[in-house]
Amino acid sequence: MAPETEGPAPESPETLHALAAAAGTPTVEKTDWLDLEPGGVYGVLGRPLLDWTLMVICVPLVGLISLPLALINWAVQGSWGKVFFRQVRVGRRGQRFVLYKFRTMRDAPGDEFEAWKEGDAGRVTRFGSFLRKSHLDELPQIINILRGEMSFIGPRPEMVEVHEFACRLVPNFERRLALRPGITGRAQITNGYAGHSREDYLHKLQEDEFYRTHYSLRSDLAILLRTPLWMLTLKGWLGKQRTEQTATRMSPSAPDGTGTVVLQPIPPPEPVTVQTASASDPPRQHSSRDQLAESDRTPSKTWAAL
Repeated sequence: MAPETEGPAPESPETLHALAAAAGTPTVEKTDWLDLEPGGVYGVLGRPLLDWTLMVICVPLVGLISLPLALINWAVQGSWGKVFFRQVRVGRRGQRFVLYKFRTMRDAPGDEFEAWKEGDAGRVTRFGSFLRKSHLDELPQIINILRGEMSFIGPRPEMVEVHEFACRLVPNFERRLALRPGITGRAQITNGYAGHSREDYLHKLQEDEFYRTHYSLRSDLAILLRTPLWMLTLKGWLGKQRTEQTATRMSPSAPDGTGTVVLQPIPPPEPVTVQTASASDPPRQHSSRDQLAESDRTPSKTWAAL
């Protein structure tokens, strides 16, 4: 069955190859998952109790909502075999699993990564567009939760090839995998779908890292309360706008006479000078990695810090 992909198309497939080539091959280091996983009483006892409570409440409700959606999607897609969409994703600690969704697109040629690069290209159905904008296409992932592959709250699981692509562009992108992936999460209700640029995946990592380092009942309850509001605004499918805005900030070089436009590598951010507590002390230089921990003052992060 032809693949369905999540998110909008970039300006051109060549952009992806240029960005990945510019980023190079990252150094492979063994990730210390135990050191990255949140601990404490909430991480060990509180969060599992919250997950079980949500499961008891949500499983019957999801079943009632999913039945009419499945019937409508069957009428739209024309086959019971196309009501649901299945795709291999990267989960906790890099473990792969099959993710379930309501199908929102018509069939496309090529493999999954090629379809992701080419984007939607008019294949999204009207009903599928509604499912994406409202995030109701994610409801079948209750199956993944029952199987222990996902949680209600956590980072969004990426397609295998997309995860590898993002890891080449964004240092430490694999840190997200320290947590079990979730149907909803901090990045999901602030970013929507990610586009195809380095900036999109850097922003996703920043949001997921903020969530991981501020792991608490208060943070989880804030996400749960904001998720229905986000769904009602129908803002789930924001990747296209983000990609178009990012594309306008990318400066390709002039054609070299062959008509081929070569995308220049995105330069790393300049070091930020931060004044220390004492005015007489010299300023301290912070690298771009340090900025991940210090980027919690943006508007999208203020609500979780309350």
